[in-house]
Amino acid sequence: MVKQQNNLFLLNNLFNVRDLGEIDTKYGTKTRRYKYIRGTAKGTMTEIEKEHFYNLGVRVVVDLRYTNEIEKTPSPLRGYKDIKYYHVDMMGEFWQMREQGYKDMTDLYIDLLDDSQEKLLMIFKIFLKYPRDGIYFHCTAGKDRTGVVTMLLLDLVGVPHSVIVENYSESYTNNLSRPGYKFIKPEWRRFILSEPEYMERTLDHLYTKYGGSRAYLSHIGLRDDEINNLAATIVE
Repeated sequence: MVKQQNNLFLLNNLFNVRDLGEIDTKYGTKTRRYKYIRGTAKGTMTEIEKEHFYNLGVRVVVDLRYTNEIEKTPSPLRGYKDIKYYHVDMMGEFWQMREQGYKDMTDLYIDLLDDSQEKLLMIFKIFLKYPRDGIYFHCTAGKDRTGVVTMLLLDLVGVPHSVIVENYSESYTNNLSRPGYKFIKPEWRRFILSEPEYMERTLDHLYTKYGGSRAYLSHIGLRDDEINNLAATIVE
């Protein structure tokens, strides 16, 4: 049996795996339990843990990492029973080209919104293919790429920005349990933090440039009916 602490799954060797369910929206609805689970791949799952997620309804994995990340650490649910696996390299090559110029992670998140639109469209099209199945989407630490996708999902259904920011900022604390995480070199520290202001500034960019998640999803190529269908998968 896998225990939960609020929405955080307490796993043996994976940290920062969280259900996006039971979150209040400003419209009086709640997000659906175990429909979207944000996760990581820096570690493994036991057979009992895999079975637990399967029993919760997870049938789809969307892996947002580079190919070389996947080669080093396989996705924890890939190949388990009939779970379908999709790989969408969300960052492409621009991280390697631009990382030294990033002041903090906000710069990356804005780049993802502006320059990974085709990849984000692919991700949401996959989500739309499975309106009833549980989806485990993840990057490596479950913070950056996963955090941007989570932001767009939650903003679409009217989760208050303060809650989106709080959900994002939990990542650093959760990942501190990971062996070696707190001992990362000082020059890399800005890349492992999940400060509230990073997501606040990203939301500001989302609204200033695009008008929010719904308008953004339309901008990248989803039809109105697809956006409505996506929203319907998120809330009860």
